[in-house]
Amino acid sequence: MSSHPTRQTRKYDVVQSPDGWAVERCGARLDCFAAQDTAIAHACRAAREDARRGWLGIVTTQTVPQEFHCYTPPETPRAAPRPYPRLVSSR
Repeated sequence: MSSHPTRQTRKYDVVQSPDGWAVERCGARLDCFAAQDTAIAHACRAAREDARRGWLGIVTTQTVPQEFHCYTPPETPRAAPRPYPRLVSSR
């Protein structure tokens, strides 16, 4: 998981439907595909794009075997540590 607990999550589900394999987010169907591999790839692309935008992207499938993909946002760059103070003496 990301070290940013305040970030939001977007979850994509790949489910079998009468029309083929559907990609859903929050219960709403986004698209439907004939092949399950195509549906999984589509959901993963969307989750990856969400991760680039700062969201935690999760993909779950109702396939056999069941799959779980997780895409985390890039970590924010951290500032370089400050050097320890040096004591300078003058003679």
